[in-house]
Amino acid sequence: MATRTITLVRHGQYNHIQPMRGLQYLATDRRDLGLTAEGIRQARLTAERLSGLPVTIIYTSSMPRALQTAALITPQFPGVPVRATRALWECLPGMPAAPFDRRYRRFPPDVLADGLLRAERAFQRFFITARKTDKNALLIAHANLIRYFVCRVMGAPPDRWAALEMAPCAITTIAIDSSGAMRLLTHNDSGHLAHGGVEG
Repeated sequence: MATRTITLVRHGQYNHIQPMRGLQYLATDRRDLGLTAEGIRQARLTAERLSGLPVTIIYTSSMPRALQTAALITPQFPGVPVRATRALWECLPGMPAAPFDRRYRRFPPDVLADGLLRAERAFQRFFITARKTDKNALLIAHANLIRYFVCRVMGAPPDRWAALEMAPCAITTIAIDSSGAMRLLTHNDSGHLAHGGVEG
């Protein structure tokens, strides 16, 4: 029975231009100034932690903070294909349930609906069964998207995504068997970081 293992890594702590209101951080990467010194440290430690995994393909968000994180991780996997994609860009995957909804009420309903649609499309694209042999995918993405994926894997209401913690460069691991059954193996694992995750 073939198993697909998906290892999800959030990007490291990053610099951005303030204030980040409305659609600016969702619809464009122009305010994303790349990783901080701490984010670079986090990514390097994450690369060490992931070393030795039998990764067969790597996907990364094409936003600068994710690309820079990927550039520090992918040398651990020489010869493994790397694909940058907008499908893994950050989004707001729908209005979260109370009490987390308050901070998101300023976003227009169509923005939240679009974010939810994009998150679900990404889930359907990447969370598939392995056909004949085991597959191991590494995805470097963003907090909200990973939170949404975890809710879907656990069968939790998708609007609970904001209740999940997601530290920079934390690791989440999911296994999918040939029947399509999904298991959450780890979530928000930042034990490889000397001081734990730092928000950013």
